[in-house]
Amino acid sequence: MNFWDNFKKHLTSLIDMPIEVAQASTIQRHALLTNSGVVSYSQLKLTQTSTKGRVLRESPSKLPREPGLSYSRELEKIYALETVDPRTVRVLNSAKTDSQKIATSFEANEPSQNEFDFGPAWRNWITPCQLFEPIQALNLSPQAEKVFITHGWSTIADLLNINTTSLVHVKGLGQGHIDELTHKLSAHFRSRSTTKRYSIDWCAWLRSLVADLTPKESKILLEHFGLSEALHIPAHLTGEIRSLKSEEKLTLVKQILEKLRASDLPKKIKIRWQEITLALITPWMAQRYGIAHRDELMERLESISEQPLLTKSALFLLQNILGEKHPSLFSCVYSGVAHEIFAMNAEKAGFYSTVTEIAHSYFYKATLSYSVTELVLWIQKELIRRWEQCNASDVERVIYYTPAFCIRRSPSGIRKVLLRQTTRN
Repeated sequence: MNFWDNFKKHLTSLIDMPIEVAQASTIQRHALLTNSGVVSYSQLKLTQTSTKGRVLRESPSKLPREPGLSYSRELEKIYALETVDPRTVRVLNSAKTDSQKIATSFEANEPSQNEFDFGPAWRNWITPCQLFEPIQALNLSPQAEKVFITHGWSTIADLLNINTTSLVHVKGLGQGHIDELTHKLSAHFRSRSTTKRYSIDWCAWLRSLVADLTPKESKILLEHFGLSEALHIPAHLTGEIRSLKSEEKLTLVKQILEKLRASDLPKKIKIRWQEITLALITPWMAQRYGIAHRDELMERLESISEQPLLTKSALFLLQNILGEKHPSLFSCVYSGVAHEIFAMNAEKAGFYSTVTEIAHSYFYKATLSYSVTELVLWIQKELIRRWEQCNASDVERVIYYTPAFCIRRSPSGIRKVLLRQTTRN
């Protein structure tokens, strides 16, 4: 067989060969011919033709992996993009991430139940006091604290409402600051709810009251009312405060109180106090026939406080911020029916006045005394004549609380009702 017949035979077999086989064999042959053993990019431009001479699409094959040559590492994926039809390319959008608030990343799981919030008078929980604290209570790094304050996030409630995705784009914040914020908030709330609280945190509330003051002013004010444990300040400020004389401290306290009274803080205190009393004290009073003495109210506050020992001092500070001429905090919510005796609403106050008036009518002499059962029965009959509904236990409780009466047990064991003036004599 001559040369031309042999050439024609090989050419025919090459034309009839599948494209993939021809491409692989050609690259392998070129790789053997090159000195470095690596196919250059120009050698990958292999024109594939059919038997009719039509030019097919160029499809580069995989490059050989050669350790030590940087351009041979996964470059075939980049070269493959040249053969992509632009019409088939879709717009690449960022992955959709759920907008999650920081509070949901550490908040304790609560039973999911839909409930309607009709206000403090219809629920047994309050808004946590921690939400109104300044962000300085978290002891964040100076850089993170500065950025948050610059963007208007000055309270813990502001930080809890931030979406985690939005913090990524804030200038000056990194993932480390976001992790720090989540960790500090988690430690601050100690896996408790950020929306509901069934007790009063006096320390958190006091820190929110002095948020607009300097650390030195805050410490002087709280220390004057015996509440210094609610706030911790640097050691150098503590030394400065100790060096002040008593007269200077007293003068500063008066100035600080005047400054707080001139702000909108008294209004906030009234709103907050009304929420606490309606949610945590009024239901308790309803179970006790709607009437309570001031001492009983104080005991109730101490029982629902996280720091019971601070209750009286904290109330004294709140009363001083409102002003000396302002009525007592309990008078802001409840009706005062007698000296240090309060009724939960006007209806209970009216019932108290009616029972007291009827009971006084039976003591036409100062020396008279009646058994509790006997006097309660007479008062009930009188109320029925007036078409007023009453309960024997409610009437007895009013007699017990009325300062004009006192109950003594006779030698025979019967409880007697007497006028208090008689007992003094």
